[in-house]
Amino acid sequence: MTALTRRGLSARALRGGVVRAENRTALPAEGNRMGRALHPGLRQEVVCRPADGDGSLWWHWVWSGPTRDAPDELEPLGPAGELTAAADKITAVLALRPEDGS
Repeated sequence: MTALTRRGLSARALRGGVVRAENRTALPAEGNRMGRALHPGLRQEVVCRPADGDGSLWWHWVWSGPTRDAPDELEPLGPAGELTAAADKITAVLALRPEDGS
C-alpha cells in the first residue's frame, strides 16, 4: 500500500487480500453532497490470489461481473513480488487526464 500512497493515491486493505486504491483528487468538492453521492470518484480494487497453473501469488484486477448478481471477474495484473510495476499500472488506471481543449 505504501507504493500506492507514494504515488498520491489512498489505499485501504480489505478482507480476503483485497486492496482498494483511490484517487481522491477526482472526488467532487467536500461541500458538494449531491456530487459526492452521484460521483464516487476514481477507485479500483485489486486482490492477491494464486495464479492459474503454478499457484504463485499474483495481483489481479477486480472487475464487476456482467450482471448485478454475477461474481466479480479477476484479470491478472502481475506477480505479487513486483510491487512497483503493479503500483505503476494501478496509478495509470486511476490518473486524471488533462482535457485536450478541442
